Amino acid sequence: MSSQGYTIYLLKDVIKSFDAALDEEKTVSRHELNNNLGFTETLFVGEQNQSRPGWMDLLNPHLQTPVARAFSANISAVLLVNYGSRILAVTFGYGKGLLAGSSWVRDFGLKVTLNRVDPAKLRGVDSKTYEDMVLSTRRQASRSSTVNTFELDVARDLVRGVTGDSLDTTFFKRLTGSDSLSLTTELPFEDFGDLLDELLVAYGETKYKTNFGWIDNVKEVDSAVRQELDKLLVAALLAGNTAGMHFAPADVVEWKDVAGFNFTGGKKTITYPELDLPDYLQVLNGKLAQLDIDQLKRHRVRLRYEGSDVFHDQWPIYECLVWETDSKGKKYVLFDARWFEVEKSYATRVLSFVKSISSVSIALPQGNLGDDEGVYNESVAKGDPNQFALLDKQTVRADGAATLIEFCDLMSNKGHLIHVKKRSASATLSHLFSQGSVSAEAFLRDEAIRSEVRSKLQKLKKNAHRALIPTNRPTPADFEVVYAVLAKDGTPWPPSLPFFSAVNLMHHASRIQNSGFKVSLQHVKQV
Repeated sequence: MSSQGYTIYLLKDVIKSFDAALDEEKTVSRHELNNNLGFTETLFVGEQNQSRPGWMDLLNPHLQTPVARAFSANISAVLLVNYGSRILAVTFGYGKGLLAGSSWVRDFGLKVTLNRVDPAKLRGVDSKTYEDMVLSTRRQASRSSTVNTFELDVARDLVRGVTGDSLDTTFFKRLTGSDSLSLTTELPFEDFGDLLDELLVAYGETKYKTNFGWIDNVKEVDSAVRQELDKLLVAALLAGNTAGMHFAPADVVEWKDVAGFNFTGGKKTITYPELDLPDYLQVLNGKLAQLDIDQLKRHRVRLRYEGSDVFHDQWPIYECLVWETDSKGKKYVLFDARWFEVEKSYATRVLSFVKSISSVSIALPQGNLGDDEGVYNESVAKGDPNQFALLDKQTVRADGAATLIEFCDLMSNKGHLIHVKKRSASATLSHLFSQGSVSAEAFLRDEAIRSEVRSKLQKLKKNAHRALIPTNRPTPADFEVVYAVLAKDGTPWPPSLPFFSAVNLMHHASRIQNSGFKVSLQHVKQV
C-alpha cells in the first residue's frame, strides 16, 4: 500500500473561520471538496510563480551553447479542515505562507510526536540554547536511539523539534513534530477524519511527561502572547512597578574600555557609570507618560568609550530589559528581546538553588563603582598578599582541551578558588559559571594542570598557596569554588540574575558539587 505524507497545523481556537486563517494579502483560488468525508474542508491554492533560475544568468555567458529556456515554478496550497470545534491546516508546497501569521498553535506537532513516539526510537532532535547568543542545534542519529544519545542538557536546551518512529503504526509510522506535525500514513484520504481524531486526542494527552516532562520547563511564546506581555511591560514602567526589572548589556562588554552610559534623549554632558534602568527613566522624565513598546525598541542605550567624548548608539532599550512577571497564573521571562514561559515549579527550583549557594565563606573587599574585574583582582591581591594569589590571566592548558583556561582569578591560602566577573549580560555570567566548572574538573583529573599551577605560584613566590596544590589527585572537599559577582551596592541578594544565567549557574555549580567541591556565589559590592 502506498504512503502519503502530510504536514498539519492546528490553528488557535480563536480562529473561527477559513477567512480568518488566511493571510489577507495573499491571492488564492478556492476549491471545494466533495462533501462526503464527514467534515467541512476547502482547498486554497496560491498563485503559481515562474522564474528564471539564477544559475542561467551565471553560466550562460560562459556556455558554448547557452540554455535557451528554463523556468522554475512553485505553487502553494493549504487544505483547511473544520473538524469538531477546531480548524486544522494541511499545507502543500509553500502553503504555510498562505496562513495568517501566528494563527497556528506553537507546540501542536511537538506534543503529538512526544505522546505517540517510541522513546527508544528517536531519529533527530532540534534544540536551542540561550546564552550570549542563540545556538540552534540539529542532532541526528544514524539509527533509532533514546533521548540520551542526543546529549541534551535538559536544564538548558529548549527542544523545538523531534523525529521518531511511532509506537503504534495504525495511523502513522514516523513523525516529525515542532509547530507543525509531519507524518506519513497508509490510510486512504477517505479515512482522513480518523487520522484527525487521533491527532487531536494525542495533542490533549500528557503521556509525554513520563519520558519528556522537562520539555515544559521553558518555552518561547508565540507572537500573540508576546504582544500581550509587551503591554504588561509598558504598563509596569508607566506605573513605576519595576521591582525585579533591570538592564543587562545585549552583548559582552569590555568594561576596561567603557567610560559610561547614556540613553536616547539624555544630556551629552552626563555620563552614567553603570547601566541602570532608573537612569533611563530619569532621562524620559516628563515624556514617560508617552512611552510605548515602539519607543522601547527605537530608543538606544548609548555608550561612551574611555578617551572619547562621543556617545555611540549601542543597543535598543528593549534588548537590554530583563524582567520576570506573572500573568494569568503563568510565569514569564523577558530576556534578549524574547519572551519565555517558565514552568512555575521549575522557576522555584532554580531560585532555591541560587539561594542555597548564596553564602559568604571568605571576606572579599568591596570594589569601586565602574572598575572591571581585572582592576578589582589586582587591588585584592595587593591589599592582602598573604591571603590572596593573583592568577587572573594566568592561563593553562588542560589535557585534550582545544583552548587555554584560567585556573581561577584569585586563590586564597585556605583553598578558595575565586572566579570574578562584573555583573552585566547573561553572556558574561554564563562564561563565568562555565569557567568555574571546567577549571574544577580539569584540576581534579589533570596532573599537568596541577603542575602548571604549582609552577605559576612558585614564580609568584606564593609558597603557602603552592603547598595546597598536590601533585596527585586532590581531595575536592579541601577546596571551594567561589563565584564572585561585582555588582552595584544596593543590588538585591541573593541576586536577581537573568533567568537563563541562573539556569546556567545551577547547571555548572551542580557539576562542581557532584565532583566533591564546595561552591558558593558571593556579591561583591561596588560603591
